[in-house]
Amino acid sequence: DDYNGRWIPLARLGIPNVMVSGSAGNLTSKLRVGIDFFHQPTSTWKSAVEPWEAEFRYEVEGKETTLSIDAQEEMCTAHVSVAGIESLRFAVSSWTQDRRSYAILKADDAAPTVDERR
Repeated sequence: DDYNGRWIPLARLGIPNVMVSGSAGNLTSKLRVGIDFFHQPTSTWKSAVEPWEAEFRYEVEGKETTLSIDAQEEMCTAHVSVAGIESLRFAVSSWTQDRRSYAILKADDAAPTVDERR
């Protein structure tokens, strides 16, 4: 892996069907949300948060704005696995290494130079 894991996807958010109804000051949106993580050992997507239905309501009355979220189900199922945690750890490690390398390069650019003509 020449890029040391930097080009491997980490997670994806799925919102397959979004329904929005209402007017500018009174909107209702129903959607189904799910989150997957990329399972590196098998190069497949695995569910991190099972698809979950929710309804968002946005209302404006005078100077008051309200945003409410109601879930269709009381429970949201999340999956935690060693592969998911390792993928996250590996990605953060790669990003941290990139930041350190960039800081070193930037420091080298800012370092004073010696005029060798003297």
